[in-house]
Amino acid sequence: MKVLVVLDDVNDPQQLEILIGRLDWFGNGSRIIITTRDKQVFAKRVVDSDIYEVRALEFDDSFRLFILNAFEQNHIEKEYFELSKKMVNYAKGNPLIVEVLGRHLRGKDKTIWESQLQRLTKVPIKRVQDAVRLSYTDLDRHEKKILLDIACFFDGLHLKVDQIKLLVKDHGYSVDVELESLKNKALITISQDNVVSMHSIIQETAEEIVREESIDDPGKQSRLLDPDDIYQVLKNNKGSEAIRSIAINLSKMKESRGVLYLPQGLESLPNELRYLRWAHFPLESLPSNFSGEKLVLLDLQDSQVRKLWHEDHRDLVNLKYLKLRSSSHLVELPDLSSATNLEVIDLRLCGLTSVHPSVFTLNKLMKLDLGGCISLISFRSNIHLSSLRYLSLASCISLKDFSVTSKEMVKLNLEFTGIKQLPSSIGLQTKLEKLLLEKLH
Repeated sequence: MKVLVVLDDVNDPQQLEILIGRLDWFGNGSRIIITTRDKQVFAKRVVDSDIYEVRALEFDDSFRLFILNAFEQNHIEKEYFELSKKMVNYAKGNPLIVEVLGRHLRGKDKTIWESQLQRLTKVPIKRVQDAVRLSYTDLDRHEKKILLDIACFFDGLHLKVDQIKLLVKDHGYSVDVELESLKNKALITISQDNVVSMHSIIQETAEEIVREESIDDPGKQSRLLDPDDIYQVLKNNKGSEAIRSIAINLSKMKESRGVLYLPQGLESLPNELRYLRWAHFPLESLPSNFSGEKLVLLDLQDSQVRKLWHEDHRDLVNLKYLKLRSSSHLVELPDLSSATNLEVIDLRLCGLTSVHPSVFTLNKLMKLDLGGCISLISFRSNIHLSSLRYLSLASCISLKDFSVTSKEMVKLNLEFTGIKQLPSSIGLQTKLEKLLLEKLH
């Protein structure tokens, strides 16, 4: 017999075993349609070519769907046009969110629309949030922890899969399986260039889940996010062992007005710290007793740092990303010879006059950006960098002396420098695709 079978929201492979069994139970021409929030449900039963992954709606399609649900017709009053566009942009092509938003606003006046749009940035509409919570409930303990970490701290930072793996792993415990599971359940997306991101609705719902851990006492939450909660917890010494991470955006603090005053300096930082991102870091150096041994990413953009550490030696074997862009007071780098896994260094717009020789010994260094370091005079080494693919010295207007080679170099930017002559070794860089030499002085 030829039949049509539709199974909606399947979340366990056993459900397929029980309801469908073997395909030869069905006559020729039968059709079986299965929807799921977890791609792993299809493992070993459905070939990839038979799986259709629902894509986000294009803006025009989202807009039409929203108008149909909000106004029950295909046209819109002029005064609602811009607000409708903002609502559709918020949904980011998710048809459920588009539909829920439209129905939620149906028949309501413009002031309600404006108020709802403002509220959406803080708390998603309950029905949409409930849909996300269903997926969250199905996760195991490790998957939940990783999802909350990404939502609370890493989304929007354009971190790649390898970076996320290093930042969320626990005591050597691999997280490859969990990340793949979150991707299969459409809770995170991974772009073609391996950047991890998630829908703002998922992020906001995850943050709400964290807040619900202890609404009345933020010091008992696992992750502190709200700037004013953080301020009160620190001010009143209300922290507990439950806190595993703190993320603070000083510009959003109401009580301190975005100003962090550390008159006695900073006594310490946790030696277990893997990720330190502190824009406008207010001190001249990191605490002397901070080892940095577990650091994977150190990002102190726009800081007041003059020297990372007062002592040169640090065991930085796990460090992969060093970002000190726009730290105009930074005049020297420490010895980085122990940072054997360092891949990216961003020193744009710093006050460096020279670069520590240890930089040229980093065999895994792939990207080095010194653009706009106007005090840099010399950049020379006889050591051949084995992995460097991108080097920028653009707008280093004082730079006169240059000689660096890498067989892996793809892009070299020497625009607006004082270099008079290129070294003969430039011809050894056979993989070089872009050589920028505009306006050499």
